Amino acid sequence: MANTLDGKVAIVTGASRGIGRAYAEALAGQGAAVLIADMLESEGAETAAAICATGARAVFQRVDVSDPDSTEAMAARAVAEFGGIDILVNNAAMFASLIGGPLDTITIERWDRTMAVNVKGPWLCTKAVVPHMRARGGGAIVNQSSISAFGMA
Repeated sequence: MANTLDGKVAIVTGASRGIGRAYAEALAGQGAAVLIADMLESEGAETAAAICATGARAVFQRVDVSDPDSTEAMAARAVAEFGGIDILVNNAAMFASLIGGPLDTITIERWDRTMAVNVKGPWLCTKAVVPHMRARGGGAIVNQSSISAFGMA
């Protein structure tokens, strides 16, 4: 069976472990070159190495999705390493910081950081990659969420 993503370039945020890693491995398994974007440096580097060990192409880039300079650097790295961007998976998120007590005990700082990663982050990543996708004639953006988007118990 042919690899359906040969020649494509994907960025997956939050790709050092869990669902993000699974996305990265699946995309690489179908032939895409993958930029592993995450804050977890050792795990991100290990994920990229594991993908490369299969014969696929992957690199790790430390990215804070809530920071415009960091997301721009992410896009620039994908273009420099692989020649463009075709796929963005906005997977990076944090939820655990809002769990563990009553709603009225969450600090403003915890709330702001969670919103910066979960809401502002996908927008910044999308904003950074769209010009590169346009240059290649289009692309695909996947915005990952979870059941938690429907409310907290």
